[in-house]
Amino acid sequence: MKITRTTALIGALVSVAIVASAVVLTQQSLRQARLNPLSDDAAVGAEVIQMATSVPGRITALHVQENGVVKKGDILVEIEDAPYRLAVEQTRADLEIARAAANDQSRSIQAETANAAIAADQVERAEANLALATNSLERLLPMEDRGFVSKQQVDDARTLKLGAEVSLREAERQLEAADALVGDEVGAEALIRARQAALSIAEYELEQTVLRAPHDGRIVGLTVSEGNVTLAATPMFSLIRTDHWHVDANYTETVLSNISAGDCASVFVLSDSKQKITGVVDSVGWGVSSKDLIDLPFALPIVPKSLDWVRVQQRFPVRVHLIDPPADLMRVGASAVVTVHQGNNDC
Repeated sequence: MKITRTTALIGALVSVAIVASAVVLTQQSLRQARLNPLSDDAAVGAEVIQMATSVPGRITALHVQENGVVKKGDILVEIEDAPYRLAVEQTRADLEIARAAANDQSRSIQAETANAAIAADQVERAEANLALATNSLERLLPMEDRGFVSKQQVDDARTLKLGAEVSLREAERQLEAADALVGDEVGAEALIRARQAALSIAEYELEQTVLRAPHDGRIVGLTVSEGNVTLAATPMFSLIRTDHWHVDANYTETVLSNISAGDCASVFVLSDSKQKITGVVDSVGWGVSSKDLIDLPFALPIVPKSLDWVRVQQRFPVRVHLIDPPADLMRVGASAVVTVHQGNNDC
């Protein structure tokens, strides 16, 4: 069959068109891949809280079961509270005793203050008597020389003055003693504050005998039952928080520049790969640890080996917050595929 020049030209043009189309499609595909980086190395995650009581005791009631659903504020565990109730009663009684003692001391201070005031009045009277006796003696002395008064009268005036001086000294010592006996309420007030703090601690510990759910969630890893004795801060089970889910997707470092916080994302979990879940990028990881790196106190730097002298790209986690995900698909650790849409913030 003879091929004409026209047929050959058409064939060449078709080949060129096919190659050009392939190049355009390849460029578009690369552009889409750059604008919508995909990761099939992703896992569903949520906050996992280790649940434990703050006080030790015997478990009297267990209101949870493995994989059970709980709501925020639900009672999960009850600890025997008799010792803690007795502690509250004891510390409350101690506080009442401290307050009664403070009242007694207040009355004693009032009586001591009154005694000190009486002693001060006695000092004033003794000073007045001494002044009067001194003036009388000073008036009589000139008159004795002239013979207007007898020597007996002068001696009596001197005796009165000496007695007034003695009375003044005694009154002053009584005043010093009375002032020394007057106390203050600082110590009593400090004791009351200490008893109030002890009562607050006892009441707090009594409240901690009831463990409540801090969030909506599911119970997993239940290891105790009613009758067990638990220690303070010893985990009894875990609570998976179900009101906030995310996916951690690992991306190679070469595409991280195309991912930013706030970008929309499409997420598919492998248990139902046809159901699309909308998400938004929370953050991009800034550090990972490599098993090839050896943390030893060597003076020289350690250069990890590469596979066949080919540098393997490192992967960094990107956290994607899921928006209203279906509850039946949300399991911690479930595999997922994530596509981030660069520049799209309308989620």
